[in-house]
Amino acid sequence: MHPPPSLTEIQISLMGAWRLFRRDPSGLAFLGKDEAAFWKSFWCAVVIAPAYIALLALVPDAVRIEASLAREVSVEVIAYAIGWAAWPLVVHAGFGVLGVRDKFIPYIVAYNWSAGPQVVLLLGIALVAVTFNLPLEAFGLLNLAALVWLLIYHGYIIRVTAQLDMAIVVFMVMGEAVLSYMITAARDLVMAGAF
Repeated sequence: MHPPPSLTEIQISLMGAWRLFRRDPSGLAFLGKDEAAFWKSFWCAVVIAPAYIALLALVPDAVRIEASLAREVSVEVIAYAIGWAAWPLVVHAGFGVLGVRDKFIPYIVAYNWSAGPQVVLLLGIALVAVTFNLPLEAFGLLNLAALVWLLIYHGYIIRVTAQLDMAIVVFMVMGEAVLSYMITAARDLVMAGAF
């Protein structure tokens, strides 16, 4: 059993993710590549949880509003955990098929810590929208721009960690986006009481 990362390790790992966010490949030097680094990277889910909760609070959602607090919390926690586990499981199988299993740990470490810059960007947009009372259309455009940037960010992480062909990178980026959408859609159905 691996211990959680220290505060210094968290700071260093987030610094590496931030450098990758800015398309600086030197960010990889701040991220581990061994089994301990792999398991510690999942602690990013705990590190960013307060920012994620703030994001949920700032962005209204009709499905969440209609659900009871107990149902909302339980469904969100389960969906959050599934979201952190599902893609690594898919990639583990996929990298095995592609014959690049040795790239799995470096990729997942970078991918997991990349959630830090991602949630900061999305939370920043939500705070700007609330502070300046932006129209829904403007908020939607900002989120769309952020989504495009984050898809490119993910593609960059795949390229620098796994050195895969661009066609496979695009396929993986789209695959992760579809999987995230499916998890969100399932969360909304459960929250609405469809199951």
